[in-house]
Amino acid sequence: MKLRFIIALLISIHFLSVRAGVKNLIRSFITDHGQVIKSDLPIKSGTRYLLLMLQQWDQLSVELKAQYRTAAMQQPVREKAMSTPSGKFVLHWDENGVHAVPSEDISGNGIPDYIDSAAVIFDNVWEIEVNQLGFQAPLNEDGNTVTSYHVYFGLLKDPISGWEYYGLTVPSLIDIPSVPGINYPSYMEVHKDFAGFPSEGLEGLKVTAAHEFHHAIQFCYNVRPTDYFFFEMTSTWIENFIFPEIKDYYQYLPYFFYSVSNTRFDLYNATTLFPYGNTLYVQMLEKQYSTNIVQEIWERIKIEPTLNAINTVLSSTPYNRTWLESLSDYGLWLYYTGSRAIPGEFFNDAVEFPQVRIRSEDKINFNQKYHEEVYLAGLTNRYFELYGTNSLILEVFIAAMGSPTGGFRHLSSSSYSSFYPLNVPIVLHSIGSDTTVLVLCNAEDQDNLNTLDIKIAADVDLTSVYAYPNPVDVTSQGRNIRFLNVPPAAQLIIYNTTGKRVADIPGDGNSFLRTWDLSNTMGEVVASGVYIFYIQGDGVTQSGKLSIVR
Repeated sequence: MKLRFIIALLISIHFLSVRAGVKNLIRSFITDHGQVIKSDLPIKSGTRYLLLMLQQWDQLSVELKAQYRTAAMQQPVREKAMSTPSGKFVLHWDENGVHAVPSEDISGNGIPDYIDSAAVIFDNVWEIEVNQLGFQAPLNEDGNTVTSYHVYFGLLKDPISGWEYYGLTVPSLIDIPSVPGINYPSYMEVHKDFAGFPSEGLEGLKVTAAHEFHHAIQFCYNVRPTDYFFFEMTSTWIENFIFPEIKDYYQYLPYFFYSVSNTRFDLYNATTLFPYGNTLYVQMLEKQYSTNIVQEIWERIKIEPTLNAINTVLSSTPYNRTWLESLSDYGLWLYYTGSRAIPGEFFNDAVEFPQVRIRSEDKINFNQKYHEEVYLAGLTNRYFELYGTNSLILEVFIAAMGSPTGGFRHLSSSSYSSFYPLNVPIVLHSIGSDTTVLVLCNAEDQDNLNTLDIKIAADVDLTSVYAYPNPVDVTSQGRNIRFLNVPPAAQLIIYNTTGKRVADIPGDGNSFLRTWDLSNTMGEVVASGVYIFYIQGDGVTQSGKLSIVR
């Protein structure tokens, strides 16, 4: 079924203008391999289906492979052509027939305004992606930077399903012998007008130019089937980076947030829109660090597969993180969206995003204890929601066979914890909400079966002051430590280890909960290290230690 779907798409996008014999050959291949699947959304990038075909390349006949290579070398024929002002692109278009671009020419220069605008847009995309962000430009068959990259405008429509496509980057599938790894020259096809698309007209053209040009770049970064999911994640990220006002990828977020819990990070197949929404991981990396990390990961992809490349770059200076920490961060960031968004934290547009759907089987009515075996897919975060936990102190123990690369976080509407390891009992306090959320993370490639054991902690003194989270990791948890069971009239003072008074945390005269935002008496954020909290008054004298890490 997958092969038939892929090849059917290829018919509409590329082979529409190719010899009838090729189309008949491919149609006969389709007949033997299942059925076409429909979608309610336009296809973001036809390149995705060419990549899926490459995943199945070994299953194609020698004849079909040869026919594809021949067809890929036969670039579309259009009536007109012009170079962009920079000379980096040659644009090809029709002014008559099914592939005709909008004819309006307000400037009166004899060239459709749509093409004039496209020339500026494509030059801007090259400037940002290559000159500013530092990505390697597309290569020609000799392994040199292309003199001019060719772009063809037309009606990209599948006559079988009726789908229309934003664009398509067509690799030659003839490897560049002078460059290490597998690398392909390519050309691009772009929709003629984007009429009726979620992003219409020039907005559709802008995001497509950025998206597809990055595919052209990616085809010269050592092409591997295991990396294709990251092709779409990065291309969707870069269109939003260059044109943040358009937000075309928003159309794919409802599906992504609906399905992300317990779905593999590297999911990539013929029926899913997941990679387009999964671009949020790249947005997270950009905000946590800078755009440099994305370019560094792609440079590393020349040497090793994407997941290894991400881990290698994250573990290097200046990042000094692990893939497990990063995937767990992602689970945290994805939770605080929509009505859960926390101003100033996580994604810039988090309040505009949908919310993670917690599956019905993962919603638990907690009554004293919970014990169940839970399955975690590889490379995933899975969300569990416990009801009836308000003000309870819980002991959570997640047991796993062997030594898996995983752990969990505790989330609520008002707080989130550091990352906790598996196979260690953890005491948690649920504050201010009747629901508690646990997000379990599995950073291994293989699925895991874990035992989730939750009970009310019997050995915690509910009358003593309790600092939470402790330690607090500022980079992943924000700048809040909460103190529970503090008498309303008592003083709460923070000292450093030299005895210097750092902060006073006043109460409101009623609540037993106080929050410190990690600021000192001057309003400055305190440094990492160990601090002493001291409570006195209202019949209580108590001190304790807390740690701040970054």
